[in-house]
Amino acid sequence: MKRKLDKTEFESFVVRFLMSPIVKAWCGDYLALYLDFGLPVGVFPLTRNPRYERHIFVGYDWSYIDSEANLIRRQKFTEPWILKALAGELIESITLNHANELIIRFDSGCNLRTVGNDGPDWNLFEAPDQYIFVEDCFIKLELSGPA
Repeated sequence: MKRKLDKTEFESFVVRFLMSPIVKAWCGDYLALYLDFGLPVGVFPLTRNPRYERHIFVGYDWSYIDSEANLIRRQKFTEPWILKALAGELIESITLNHANELIIRFDSGCNLRTVGNDGPDWNLFEAPDQYIFVEDCFIKLELSGPA
């Protein structure tokens, strides 16, 4: 079941991610960036990778701005130091800009922003199967997650 979310519902959902440490930052297929939170709740059937209580799929295109305002944009590969730098970070806020790109601000002063050439491509997941994502320019909630 999918339905549109308004701004208040989005804010109520993302509050679950605030001040939670990133347990693991990793790259999946085609170097898509994932941020995991909470405790393991199982494994993904295909990859057998651990599945955590919550995760953020940042997507394939993103930018990272460190606390000194240096911009790093994901190109053809992800530098291991960025993954290491993200592990343990606490999320201060999660907001959307006018293009529905996700902006994640960490308590260290760093920022991570999704960058979609063909529109935003991100999702927020909370176990057992709740996803928030962008589709047709709208923020939507899906209660039974994609396989």
